[in-house]
Amino acid sequence: MTLVDAPGIGETIERHIEYRNLYKEFAQQCDLILWVMKADDRAYAEAQDIYENDLKSGCPVFIVLSQVDKIAPHREWNWDTFEPGPNQIKNIEEKINEVKDAFRIDPSHISYVSIDTEASETDINFNLETLLERIISTIPNKKKNPSSER
Repeated sequence: MTLVDAPGIGETIERHIEYRNLYKEFAQQCDLILWVMKADDRAYAEAQDIYENDLKSGCPVFIVLSQVDKIAPHREWNWDTFEPGPNQIKNIEEKINEVKDAFRIDPSHISYVSIDTEASETDINFNLETLLERIISTIPNKKKNPSSER
């Protein structure tokens, strides 16, 4: 498996055009695209445009809502168990519906995660395993097992 971190959108108009061409090329070569958006971000216009016009007709796209610990009310996040509180869960579900409608994407292609990058342990995360399971189930079998190509 090869992971590529492409540049984000919205930097400048010139970069937007350059990146858009890069995304089109990636969409034809990749088996899966993870489009990562901050969970508390509400500006979708550029992402919607690129998704609709450049990515949607290529490989499968998963939208990953990152930093869900910042979803309101952020003080409800349980730092001991690294999980959202009840009102955050409700708001995460609302965010998924909002993204589903904005991108006209199947909700099974929307995931939400949070990772504690400042923790001394590297395995403090929320919902990352679910995202990995979805990725694995979506990648074509021939990519999971190279010996199947023989």
